[in-house]
Amino acid sequence: PAADLNEQRVAGHGPVEPIQSSFFKKEMVERSHLNQAVMLHSDQALDEVALNAAISTLIETHDALRMRYYQDEVGTWHQEYTPHSEQLVEHTKWVHEVGVADIEQYAQQAQQSLDITHGPIMRVVQMRVTDGTYRVLLVIHHLVVDGVSWRILLDDLAIAYEQAIEGKALTLALKSHSYQYWAERVREYPNQFAAEFAYWSEQVTQPLQLPNLNAQGSKLALHRAAISVNLDKVRTESLLHEAPKVYRTQINDLLLSALSEALYQWLGQSEVSINLEGHGREPWEQGVDLSRTVGWFTTLYPIVLQRMPSLADTIIANKENLRAIPNKGIGYSAFKFNGSEAEQTQLQQSSLSQIEFNYLGQF
Repeated sequence: PAADLNEQRVAGHGPVEPIQSSFFKKEMVERSHLNQAVMLHSDQALDEVALNAAISTLIETHDALRMRYYQDEVGTWHQEYTPHSEQLVEHTKWVHEVGVADIEQYAQQAQQSLDITHGPIMRVVQMRVTDGTYRVLLVIHHLVVDGVSWRILLDDLAIAYEQAIEGKALTLALKSHSYQYWAERVREYPNQFAAEFAYWSEQVTQPLQLPNLNAQGSKLALHRAAISVNLDKVRTESLLHEAPKVYRTQINDLLLSALSEALYQWLGQSEVSINLEGHGREPWEQGVDLSRTVGWFTTLYPIVLQRMPSLADTIIANKENLRAIPNKGIGYSAFKFNGSEAEQTQLQQSSLSQIEFNYLGQF
């Protein structure tokens, strides 16, 4: 039973998740450099022995931090779990005395030091800064971490460090189902929900014709631009708590309806296909627990937004479309990378939209 697998010991090879397959299909200059990082700051001196013990416990507990990736003879990517060892921990951690002006340089070096095949897939840099403060930089390849994972890791790091400082045994909360187990379940999804493919085949549409799009433009991250818009407290409270009461909606229904109106005004199209991004931790089976599992779970799937003559009808139409998505969208990528040959071909030959929507929630 699924519930019996909570404390499974993970080792050996395993299948990659659909979001990882999507990553490996993209052309990249250096695959090992797609990482996420968090810099921790302390005005108090850090206990290096306690920090080493906490990092070791973190790597031992969370199997994804010991992952390695390789291609077989036909070019298919696989992931492999390496065993925990003190040598692995030592290979992960750097200690530096740095000036304030040098912090960014060392952070850049740490980000460039990851290697998804030979390791490390995580780099921890302890910095003793000349101004008397301390830093701990955690750099982890995106293949094994996402936004939810960071909350788990930072909480566990704080708990383990505190236990080590107090001389206690390092004991973290029980593990949930492994990333390996989840990847195996997702691989079986197309067989379990074969009839669902018809839904996803209807969601695939032609790419948008965006005005003034430069098809030869750079796709490098350093050339991107960003626009931020902030709502005041009153409007935020109204959007989160008052507006949903009228049509019994969720925040996504309202934001996506607003997006459909904006796209109509820009493109003149009443139906537009976009991509929805979700956290992907959406078990369809009773007893599956991913609450403490570290890994990259993100889902990305297409949905058609509708703009109706009235705002009320637009909200209702998009609300109904969102409720019709089977199993929170997990199936699209499952069929795209684990379905039959014909299913994979159909979905992979269809381009996803150039517009992605991701509601991160409330923090």
